[in-house]
Amino acid sequence: MVMRSCKAERRGREGRETHWMRSGILAVVIGALVACSDSAPPPQSDPTASATILKKDCSDPKWQEENLGLWYSVCRQPLRW
Repeated sequence: MVMRSCKAERRGREGRETHWMRSGILAVVIGALVACSDSAPPPQSDPTASATILKKDCSDPKWQEENLGLWYSVCRQPLRW
């Protein structure tokens, strides 16, 4: 039989307690993250509605000025050679 000192026994007990405490904290954090996540799928978009909004926005000169980069990439007609 091996005799352990009180200090070594305390260290072993503290190590187990620390392990359980860390595991508990980790479980609480994971639980909080899972509870906060919104796993509902995004609503389906209507392609005809998007096309209508895009057509309206592309024809608006004020929107064109405010969103010039987007206007060039989406609304501008390609050059014809």
